[in-house]
Amino acid sequence: MVRQSNGRSLICGTHAYSPKCREYVYSNDDRMLQQRRQFDGQAISPYDPRHNSTAVYIADTNEIYTGTVSDFAGNDPLIYRKRLSDDEGLRTQRDDLKVLDGKRYSLF
Repeated sequence: MVRQSNGRSLICGTHAYSPKCREYVYSNDDRMLQQRRQFDGQAISPYDPRHNSTAVYIADTNEIYTGTVSDFAGNDPLIYRKRLSDDEGLRTQRDDLKVLDGKRYSLF
């Protein structure tokens, strides 16, 4: 979960092994979260809740940076950047252990 701005929040999860992200906005009128949109969470959230992952949200650019795995088996570690207003993101090269070897992530 990341807090964006103006009462908006982004919540991503495994969604029963089918990663999804949802943006919510808080309504002061009825004091409830209202879902704005849902999108594919692959490369943002792992398939399995036991897989290690981390995320950082940059409010100035409306981008999320993640470190997770992008496949069901957990064999494709990646670092991923996505501007939340865009459909596509940018990831590290697949299957190149010189770029990223292993999958332990830490938020600092």
